[in-house]
Amino acid sequence: MEPFRPLIDKIVRDNIDEGFDGAMKIKLIDVLNQQVVINRSKQYVSNAIAIYVKSVFQAIKKHNLNELKFIEYEL
Repeated sequence: MEPFRPLIDKIVRDNIDEGFDGAMKIKLIDVLNQQVVINRSKQYVSNAIAIYVKSVFQAIKKHNLNELKFIEYEL
């Protein structure tokens, strides 16, 4: 799940001065409701995870790393 780590890292960085309480946990869980671009399509993170995992299995099955679908990050 490392390809999705920057999403969590951004939340932690943006809230560095806040404690790790219930509100922070909700912010972290809410990342699943953010939209990202994967496979040239806007998807919720929860759907993007499924697309990514499926692509990993396809890449293994076909022995082809080009099958991997990653989310696109803005630089």
